Amino acid sequence: LILFGFHSAIFFKCLLSILFISLILERFVKYINESKYNTNQIKFIYLIIENIHRNGFIKDRSILSKPQFSNYSGIMNLFPKDKAYEIADIINSFPISD
Repeated sequence: LILFGFHSAIFFKCLLSILFISLILERFVKYINESKYNTNQIKFIYLIIENIHRNGFIKDRSILSKPQFSNYSGIMNLFPKDKAYEIADIINSFPISD
């Protein structure tokens, strides 16, 4: 990247960020596009997407019951059991970093 200069480094960082958010959205698109989910369910999914995009993963799954997420009564109360497990599987599909 040094050969291309500082602006190229910024460009590649932005490009990687765009590709990563595209990957996240691709995995959650089912929950965003299906009209059967209510506003709180969609907001909860967006919070997950935001968290993964910002951090690259959700290291501690207990975050899903912390204030930012608990405003929506938690994943198990917000979604039917089978959907909650599907969402958890999507979250688990992102790498965990130490």
